[in-house]
Amino acid sequence: MRSVESATGEALSTSSGRDLLDRPRSLAWSVAAWTLATLLFVSLVALLGGPSQSDSGQSIYTAMMMAHGQWSCAYPPLASSHLNGSPLAFASPVYPLVSAAAAWLLNLGAGTPFPSFTQLGSHCAHAIGPVSAWIETTNTLRPLTDVGLVSWIALSGGVVAIVRAARRQRDGWEALTLIVVACSAPLLSCLEWSFHPEDIMTMGVILFAVASAVNEKWWLVGILMGVALLTHLFALLALVPLAMLIPRRHRSVVAAGFVGVIAVVVTPLAAATSGAVLHSVFFGTSKEGGAHFGGAGGTVVFAAGLHGVTLFLVSRVAPVMVAALVTLAAMKKWGARVREPAILMSLVATCLTVRLALDVNIFGYYFMAATVSLLVIDALQGRIRGESIAVISLISLAYSPVTQYFRWRGHVDGPAVREVLPYLISIPVVVTIVAGLVLHRVRWHWILWQIVVAMAFFRFPMHPRGDTGAFPSWAWQILLVPPLLVMVSRPLRGATTRGAHEVGSARATNQTIPSSGERVVHELRVRVKQSRVSGIRRSKN
Repeated sequence: MRSVESATGEALSTSSGRDLLDRPRSLAWSVAAWTLATLLFVSLVALLGGPSQSDSGQSIYTAMMMAHGQWSCAYPPLASSHLNGSPLAFASPVYPLVSAAAAWLLNLGAGTPFPSFTQLGSHCAHAIGPVSAWIETTNTLRPLTDVGLVSWIALSGGVVAIVRAARRQRDGWEALTLIVVACSAPLLSCLEWSFHPEDIMTMGVILFAVASAVNEKWWLVGILMGVALLTHLFALLALVPLAMLIPRRHRSVVAAGFVGVIAVVVTPLAAATSGAVLHSVFFGTSKEGGAHFGGAGGTVVFAAGLHGVTLFLVSRVAPVMVAALVTLAAMKKWGARVREPAILMSLVATCLTVRLALDVNIFGYYFMAATVSLLVIDALQGRIRGESIAVISLISLAYSPVTQYFRWRGHVDGPAVREVLPYLISIPVVVTIVAGLVLHRVRWHWILWQIVVAMAFFRFPMHPRGDTGAFPSWAWQILLVPPLLVMVSRPLRGATTRGAHEVGSARATNQTIPSSGERVVHELRVRVKQSRVSGIRRSKN
């Protein structure tokens, strides 16, 4: 009985937090949690000095053309951005349309006439210069980048949709997931390191699509698939498994919704821009496509020296093919169960993470989709894992959202913060490791984390070691991407925690999930019964 009591005490001590998270909550409580997460996200973006102006030209030029009715110049010839001097490629149309609507509603720059069609030049050849001058004259760049914060609404809504679709109730996991996602560095990098709210919006739409598939609202899946693809091209990696899992009798409905969205958005823009929008739809923000495809580097694929068609096939076509193969393997392994929330989310996350292994470029915000998916999967399984926090925090150090332009009260700058962060974060990690050793619980993931951080960032006396520490970017890719793939694919491989099976069963029967306290009581009764039976057998012998 003593062993039963000790095991029961340990189970009770670890179940109290889960019991609080499993408890159903009211609508007012959920709204309060959503508001808190939103305030955290906006505050962190503002604290870090964002939103960034880097890469803002990819969506702002198009948005301003749309907002002022110059639709034929919405996608002018590729040039260099006057806002930050970087080569320019334009974003897919959904986010620029949202940004244009916001600029029109807010009446930004109303006191100064927008450049006329004549000033934009024949075939919009000189459009970038006059529009840049207008943006600088009217001081509308900061309000336009602030519009990027709206992308959080799409992402947070998607997180709530998939968690609620899986758990069939409002509970603490919904709030915890929102708060943790809002504070994740890869998400903040989408607005801090460079301006890519379209990535955030795309991930939100993908989560909505997964939730709709879980709820078997296939007509909505088709519409959301179209919206996601027209927001950012990486959505294709999530759409491949979703499309392959559509039941045969619903395929026509999904196809109608998908084609309808494409037709409504792309057809008028293609007509107005003489087909220029199609480059952004088919190639995303890649400045060139096909035989002239290139990249900024920082990955194993880039270091291999691939270029042109070969590079395009490896970094763009191969991930789609891998996604299809992974989906086929999942369908063979799980059958109809592949549409269960944790398994389906794991499948989509695995397909999205493959991009990190094969892409020609890698930046901190590229990890956003994988880290958000990982946190959502943990919530669906009823446990935010220490391994997940360790990998995400390591990504946060390797690709920090704290830029060199960060300033705090005029004394502390970005490089100084990036230099001291590894030392500060190591303090609670070391405490956790020591506490685990005292309690005879070796937390190997934190030990490995500390070794990598010490090798990459520690230096005495303290001195900056570059944006990614002592390791080059491709080395971080090798260190970070495989663990991410292993963790996001855990439910897909069948290595689930206590929450995955219960969530799937609850969803199938439209029931709420049993609380942790109820599970512990049941386990206690089983163990006591087994102990009594064993005692009776020993007494008889």
